[in-house]
Amino acid sequence: MNMFVKMVVMAGLGVGLGLVGAYFFFNFQSANTREGFFDNQWAPKKTAAKSDAAPKLIVDGSPTFDLGAIQTSRQVECEFIVRNIGNDALEFGLAGKLPTVLRTDLPADQQVRLPSQATYPITVYVTPAEIDSEFNKAIVLQVGSGNERLILTVTGKVSGGIVAIPTGVALQNGQPESSNPVQLNLFCWTADNLEVTDIKVEGRSEANWLKHSVQPVSSSLLAEQASAKSGVTITFELTPNFPPDAHSSVLLIQTNQAEFPTVRVPLVIAN
Repeated sequence: MNMFVKMVVMAGLGVGLGLVGAYFFFNFQSANTREGFFDNQWAPKKTAAKSDAAPKLIVDGSPTFDLGAIQTSRQVECEFIVRNIGNDALEFGLAGKLPTVLRTDLPADQQVRLPSQATYPITVYVTPAEIDSEFNKAIVLQVGSGNERLILTVTGKVSGGIVAIPTGVALQNGQPESSNPVQLNLFCWTADNLEVTDIKVEGRSEANWLKHSVQPVSSSLLAEQASAKSGVTITFELTPNFPPDAHSSVLLIQTNQAEFPTVRVPLVIAN
């Protein structure tokens, strides 16, 4: 009897050890097969994984930012977060010129280098110039030197605040004489006492080469702008001594309205 028990125990131990050995053998073989140990698949699988992780710029969240209800000449801002989801660094920058009502904190003529898995915040400043129930403007980012681009979109519904008509000032260089006067009308929908307190050219400490005068807008012009409460007419004239690098600038028209302290108007000077 004792001998029979011993034989049963020994057989059980043999089966158990065999199962344990088989378990480790097949696990080892399966793991190495997955890694390409036996069939030389390691290099192709490594290359495929690296290709999938090539540099790529995406937006954290939605590429569209809805500003909701906004007003003309009132600056609002929003922020987009972009991310490089690849394994290598990439470079990106603005593709072409922005719409005149948009500005960003991105360098205008430089590329931003973004390391792998890093993020970069882009602040967008929006100053609508026209009443528009379907405001929709795009910022196009160029990624590297190829064809990859990322489009960020700002939307909203624009009601009347202060509107410049026309939306820009275009002057003709009349050297040696002064240019012909050009008029710009500002209309206000929120107050009946719009006044202009100062006019500057962005990026310049003085602009004595640009003369201007201000007077109340005519009642007939005011009547053409539905619901506008007040307005002014600004007459601009270019003097011969304007700087040669001032052909494309922005007028900063300061007003007495706390909600709309500065109206930005593009200035173009043609030869």
